[in-house]
Amino acid sequence: MKHGSYDAIVSDYQMPDMNGIEFLKALRASGNEIPFIIFTGKGREEVVIQAYENGADFYVQKSGDPEVQYADLAQKITRAVGLHRAEHDRLESEDRLRQIIQFLPDATFAIDMEGRVIAWNKAIEEMTGAPASQMIGKGKYEYAIPFYGERRPILIDLAMQPDEETTSRYAFVRKEGRFLEAEASNARLQGKDVVLWGKATPLYDTRCRLTGAIESIRDITGFKKTEETLRESEARYRRFAENAKDLIYRYTFTPIRGFTYVSPSSTNIVGYTPEEHYADPDIGWKLVFEDDRHLLESLAHDPGVYKKPLVVRWKKKDGTVIWTEQINHPIYDNEGNIIAVEGIARDITDRTRSEEAIREKQIQLANAMDLSHLVMWEYDVASDMFTFNDNFYSLYGTTASQEGGYQMSSKEYAARFVHPDDVHFVAEEVQNALKSTDPSFSSQLEHRIVRRDGEVRFIIVRIAGVAGESGTLIKTYGANQDITDRIKAETTLRESEARYRTFVENAAEGVVVIQDGKIVYANPAALLLTRESLENLLEKPFGQYIHPDDRDMVVGRYKRRMLGEDLPSIYDFRLAGTDGYETWVQISVAVIPWNGRPATLNFLSDITERKQREQLLQIQHRIATLCSSPAPLSEILPECMHHVLALTRMDAGGIFLVDEHSGLSLVYSTGLSEAFVREEQYHMQDSPQTEFVMQGRPYFGDFSSLQFPPSPARASEGIRALAVVPFVHQGRVTGCLNLASHTRETFPQVIQEAISTLAIQMGSDISRIQASEALRKSEEKFRRMVETAAEGIWEMDQDFHITYANQRMADLLGYTREEMVGREISTFMDRDELPDSLARKERQRQGIADHFERKLIRKDGMPLWIYSSVTPVFDADGRFRGSFAMYSDITDRKLIEAEIRSLNQVLEQRVGERTAELTRLLHEREVLIREVHHRVKNNLQIIISLLNLQGKYITDQKVLAAIRESQNRIKSMALVHERMYQSEEVSRITFREYVRFLVSHLFTFYDVRAYQVSYTITMDPFPIDIDTAIPLGLIMTELVSNSLKHAFPAGRKGTISIEGRKVDGHTFRFVVKDNGVGISPEIDWKNSDTLGLRLVKSLVTQLNGTIELDRADGTTFTLHVRAKEAK
Repeated sequence: MKHGSYDAIVSDYQMPDMNGIEFLKALRASGNEIPFIIFTGKGREEVVIQAYENGADFYVQKSGDPEVQYADLAQKITRAVGLHRAEHDRLESEDRLRQIIQFLPDATFAIDMEGRVIAWNKAIEEMTGAPASQMIGKGKYEYAIPFYGERRPILIDLAMQPDEETTSRYAFVRKEGRFLEAEASNARLQGKDVVLWGKATPLYDTRCRLTGAIESIRDITGFKKTEETLRESEARYRRFAENAKDLIYRYTFTPIRGFTYVSPSSTNIVGYTPEEHYADPDIGWKLVFEDDRHLLESLAHDPGVYKKPLVVRWKKKDGTVIWTEQINHPIYDNEGNIIAVEGIARDITDRTRSEEAIREKQIQLANAMDLSHLVMWEYDVASDMFTFNDNFYSLYGTTASQEGGYQMSSKEYAARFVHPDDVHFVAEEVQNALKSTDPSFSSQLEHRIVRRDGEVRFIIVRIAGVAGESGTLIKTYGANQDITDRIKAETTLRESEARYRTFVENAAEGVVVIQDGKIVYANPAALLLTRESLENLLEKPFGQYIHPDDRDMVVGRYKRRMLGEDLPSIYDFRLAGTDGYETWVQISVAVIPWNGRPATLNFLSDITERKQREQLLQIQHRIATLCSSPAPLSEILPECMHHVLALTRMDAGGIFLVDEHSGLSLVYSTGLSEAFVREEQYHMQDSPQTEFVMQGRPYFGDFSSLQFPPSPARASEGIRALAVVPFVHQGRVTGCLNLASHTRETFPQVIQEAISTLAIQMGSDISRIQASEALRKSEEKFRRMVETAAEGIWEMDQDFHITYANQRMADLLGYTREEMVGREISTFMDRDELPDSLARKERQRQGIADHFERKLIRKDGMPLWIYSSVTPVFDADGRFRGSFAMYSDITDRKLIEAEIRSLNQVLEQRVGERTAELTRLLHEREVLIREVHHRVKNNLQIIISLLNLQGKYITDQKVLAAIRESQNRIKSMALVHERMYQSEEVSRITFREYVRFLVSHLFTFYDVRAYQVSYTITMDPFPIDIDTAIPLGLIMTELVSNSLKHAFPAGRKGTISIEGRKVDGHTFRFVVKDNGVGISPEIDWKNSDTLGLRLVKSLVTQLNGTIELDRADGTTFTLHVRAKEAK
């Protein structure tokens, strides 16, 4: 009984070790309530009484007709099992109902007919502070004390019995069907006055008898405060609406049809004056949009249309269509006939559009709310099985079919869905729950899950337990809720706050808040700008830190901005530090609330260097303009030096360039003596001066500190400060800029940076000018080479018109160069070449260099075959500008190739004839092989049929089983031959399809139901030769048959999986696995005396392979075999 699950027990009275009554006593003493039927020949009255006294469901005496007797037994078994299951379902339903009540978010309790509390959920415990253990079973209105401080009837009592006094205690009581709703404003919870909303209903049993009542209570104190605020707001808007210019009217149907009153607002709303309404009784009909007129047809006779506002479209006098909402009130005569209608019409065009937008938002909101549904689950401790539903799987991004059903072990759940980093503490929490002896145990935890698609999400899990008779938990129920958005929002908020603090405190810009003209906040960057400490800066008038020349402007703008004037938010001014230092800043200002009052938020950027560099930019522009002129370098350099000296305020300078011998040559100088210039005119490659410059590092310092050889000219020149800045272009030193001062000692940092910047620009411009001159010389040299080339050369523009042709090209085609220039190149081509020419032109436009052969036509009409090499040309902006092509005359070669092609055609004809003959012979061989496979398959099928016929005459079940197994083995071989003659390849089959067909046959043969045992085949579609396929098929047949026969006894459910893959060119790996009962460790499967396993071992050996058994989690056989054709 401990190891099996049974629907009922049928027991005889007389048994070897104990009689049936003793067995029944022992069973019931253990707490087992399984249906029990005594089926015995004993007919004594005391035995019958004793059986029923000890809990037997039925007593059946063996006597009479056996057929009638067993029919009676079957009927009693069916009835006993049905009653037992109904009682089990009832108890489980009640348990589930208690759990649902426990998990309801609203405070909920229930009472019986005597007024005793029978349910008191977690939410009401938290609301009242009264635990369920103190409330369950209490009566005499004990449940009213936590809410009202006294024992008295409340709403739940009204649900069972009306009472005016109890009703009067509530602000209102409303009944909807069996439900009562009420609001109480005199309640007090845990020392606080609260407003409560309650909903109660009576409870009935299955026979519709009143058994008690249940009430849900919600604290709506916050809601009522909000409602009061909204009510005040609505009152303000109501006053506004009452004074709005709505159209008010009265229209009579009898005795005279027409308007008797129309408010003046009609002119603004519809464009018609009241007088126009009075003059035309049909104007109200004409105003209504054609498609909406049917809505007005029933106003004169149907009172039902007045129960709700009427929304129709009106066409104004100017033709504009507007939406209106009409509230109409009918006027009746003494006989109840409608004689007039009074109403108010309001233009709701804007509202209608807004409502449409709101509806769209509501749809989006509904979809979003679906994503936050709670999902429920339950867990059975004894079986270690979770039970889920479709909503649960939806949260996890999967389905029951994907996960193999609605049940799953805790180990499987953790492995599939719990985040690896959270598995440990989730397991700890579950263990704490299972160890708890608290009958009302509940807990909650937050952890991460991994959805089926790999997405990581956060959930909160609420758990409640159900204790058994021993006090330990036997079941747990729970709810999971996706809180990913909340976690992300909290993380984002923390990160945002941290970023904000970090940004402000570490910002390179100064951040200052000014309120009432004083500084109330400054970040560290602002302290650097003002050169003040925070203590000295706070609460000081900000104007004292503004430069006197800018103070009135800045302070004035601040005052005007605080008065609401719209002023530029970004402008420049100067700060004046306490040390007298001036700092240029750019301010970006905005008005913000600060501690509930207006202030300005100011961002200050130090732009002192920018102002100083503006002059540098002007000089750079002038130098760039000079270097872009066509003037020679000898005229450009003096002008550049003039601007550099003006910027740096130096009085002398020179420009050196590296010559072709890697020496330094002075190309321009100014402000220096002739003797000094002569001495510095040229420095050899190995001179100290050249080596110093070639290091590529700028020098700013004292001239006398340089370790150059002394000379009278240098000593007498009197230079004090010297700057040597190399020209570096593309990583190579091309010269240097030398600046000197006969009066200054040092170069300020900003001047050093300016000189370095100008040196970079000048070095680049000088290199470009030099490169241009070198390019011009190179082009002249290239043109001389083209004119003397042995190949013909064309240069073409973007439209493939010839812009240049060398003399060799003219000689090849027989034209003069002048005759070719300007013509499109296709005019020289043979007509058959034109389609290919168009395609190759497109390739050139795409930037593809091309090589091809082309047939041209000479001026004298003779063909000219050329080999062409074409290179596309693009400008600096990447636009196609044309092509450059070189042509070699290959006419003689083409004539030789034509002769060779003629000879090849004869040879190809002979090869084709021989190939056709060989193809015919190969086809005949394949037909023969397919016929052999077909006949072998038919012969094997005949053997199967003979065995099947023989089996009908065999009564020995072991022999019959052996014959059936032999049939399966022969069937597996027959399938190979069947696949062979059906396959496109006559020597190999696709093993995956063969295995799929074979397993399907075995499931059918053993009559296995898909809902009981399923199978999966995961295998690449690799082919296998017949010598390998037959033994492999037999192995698969034996292993799958063993699983179907032995792995799933007594209706056990499970799965058989087959995997296969190709390890290398000739080795295969197969895994046959089931999650059944497994092979006992005591069984030595390698030395088994069963034919099947011995056959498997023998076949694996034939395939030069290995087979291993894994007994964990069912049975797993792993095979490694080599194809026979590879041995």
